[in-house]
Amino acid sequence: MRESLGRDRPGNRGAAVRLALVLAAVFGVSACEGGTDNAAGDDQDVGSLGGKADGASGPDPEVYRLARLAAAAAHAELSGLTRILAVVDFSLPSSKKRLWVIDLETETVLFYAFVAHGQNSGDLCHTTSFSNRDGSFQSSLGLYRCAETATGSSVGYYVALDGLDPGYNDNARDRQILLHGADYVTTGYRNGHGGCCGRSWGCFAADPAVSKKIANTLTGGGLLFAYYPDQGWLSSSRWLQDQPPTPWVGTVCDGTDGGCAFTAAGKTGFCHTYAMTGDLTGGYCSLPCEGSCPDRSGSAPTFCVSDGASGGQCVVKADARNHYCADLPGTQSTQADRFIGQSGMAPATATVCLEPR
Repeated sequence: MRESLGRDRPGNRGAAVRLALVLAAVFGVSACEGGTDNAAGDDQDVGSLGGKADGASGPDPEVYRLARLAAAAAHAELSGLTRILAVVDFSLPSSKKRLWVIDLETETVLFYAFVAHGQNSGDLCHTTSFSNRDGSFQSSLGLYRCAETATGSSVGYYVALDGLDPGYNDNARDRQILLHGADYVTTGYRNGHGGCCGRSWGCFAADPAVSKKIANTLTGGGLLFAYYPDQGWLSSSRWLQDQPPTPWVGTVCDGTDGGCAFTAAGKTGFCHTYAMTGDLTGGYCSLPCEGSCPDRSGSAPTFCVSDGASGGQCVVKADARNHYCADLPGTQSTQADRFIGQSGMAPATATVCLEPR
């Protein structure tokens, strides 16, 4: 079943919703599928985050700060997440690229793309309203966990989304909110409609030329953050309350685990101790890890390194927030390789705060 391009569907909306759900159950049709146009896709830009709102170098700085805040809170509480974050800025018109997929480990923009909004969330270009209600045909705000990939008979290849913001997007699974490809996001369609994308039934629809790559990058624990300056959501989202617990990875400890009494990503903090000069002993809070470590807003980013035995431990990267390791006595800025373990993550190197080994 297809919605008309750039127009609300005619006819009885309740009947259309019921039919969409029946088709979804029987044939795997998404309740958010959009229109048809077979124009060629357009290139996607990639690059490093530049800390300013200039497109390929990243989202608006405040939007990215909020996205990182939400991602850090999720990583501290939930297990099984990857270090990939997608940011959608619905305050921008659909005539502009407003989807970024970012590798948090390297601060690199992997994809920069156009994305459509829901049919009843505004006109072709502008997104103005949002809903968590089934059958609303509107986009939803908030933080999502990217789950499995699959192929639907109408939407093609997609990654399913689980909403993590109660009241704002936690009906995403029941609504079949997906990130998938759609012909109404291609260059050909946009050229014929004032530069704007068509509209979905609430899904995040991208150009088919790149949507499969994006889905494969996000699947299995990536995060997607959908932003709009909605004060109700901004003030109530559990992921945006900047009140992190203490202590954390990199906090100086006295050699006992009691000073590192925190849990994150299903792991329990401990005090990693090491010999300093003379009879002095240093220590900092750490977590066991394989492949990656959780981050916390306001703290230096973390990195998983070998613990010198058979496992991995979380350390902090050399960063202005720890005065480039000066806040951790006995450590120094050191190039270290990622401890991969059984995680399957790619090799990486980072400058971290480590005691001489």
